[in-house]
Parts: sequence; C-alpha cells; structure tokens
Amino acid sequence: MLINSLSVFFLVYNDEHTIGKLVRDADRLLSKLNIDYEIIAGNDASSDGSLVVLEGLRKEFPNFSFYTNKTNQGYGGNLRLGLSKAKKEFVFYTDSDGQYDVKELSLLIKNLKTGVDVVNGYKKSRSDAVHRVVLGNLYAKIVRFFFKIKIRDVDCDFRLMRNALLKKFQLN
Repeated sequence: MLINSLSVFFLVYNDEHTIGKLVRDADRLLSKLNIDYEIIAGNDASSDGSLVVLEGLRKEFPNFSFYTNKTNQGYGGNLRLGLSKAKKEFVFYTDSDGQYDVKELSLLIKNLKTGVDVVNGYKKSRSDAVHRVVLGNLYAKIVRFFFKIKIRDVDCDFRLMRNALLKKFQLN
C-alpha cells in the first residue's frame, strides 16, 4: 500500500443524522488498514444538533477531532480551513450529508499509483433532473478543457490527495 498516514476530513453543516455513521465507518475502515490516521470534522456553524454529536464522537474515538466555526464560512471557507488542519501524508475529504459511502474510500486507496497526487471519486448514476445533468456535463467539459485536468466527475467531493500537493497552495 502506498499510504502510510491519512487525514480524513468531513465537512459538516447540519448533519447531525449522518456524521456519526460516517465517523464510525471511517474509523472501522482505517483501523483495518493498519496506518497512522486522524479523522477531522469541520462544523460550519450548524444550527441543528451536530455539535452535540461531534462532542460525543470525540469521547468515543481517540483519533477524532473537530472544530466549529462561530459563523458560517460557506463550503469553500470550511474546506480550506479543514484541509489546512490535516497533518498526515494523504488527505481524504467528503461531505457529511451521507450522499457518499465513506467505505468506498478503500477504492480510492486501491487506485492510488506511484506519482499520482489525486484520486477522485465519481457518481455512477445521477438522480438529478435532465437539465441539471446537461448543464453539469457542459460545466465538466469546460473545466476539463480550460484546466487540463483528467477528472471524470469534477463536482464529486470524494477526493484523496497527497498533502504535499495541498501545502503548495495558500489555503488560508
């Protein structure tokens, strides 16, 4: 396996009903991989019971930590902050709303090759309205063309990245 250590980061916004399962599934998967890991949650000023759930998870899992933004930073602001807190060799992040199965992180790890900095997930099928699918496909083609990236689903926030790559960018 090419990974010795991994930071898992969950973006949390009013996800009290899903974040617990995600952290439990992630911890179960990572403990089987026999690597050094941490699980971080970034609570973006949730107004539901997310904070209470996160406090309970911190007591339950020694490799788990979280922070809470006093005011909502939005997706990008919370993502930048969370990624800057990741300390391990690789970083995985996804949303905490449960739309992705964190156990599929093992597929990203399996597809990591020497010299590859990013492995990106993708949705096998979309349940969006036709106009959203068409616009999404057009947007993806434009992004791939202008940025010269080879990512199948540019909107899929299920990513495994080399932390050294992230450190090259000014995230804060």
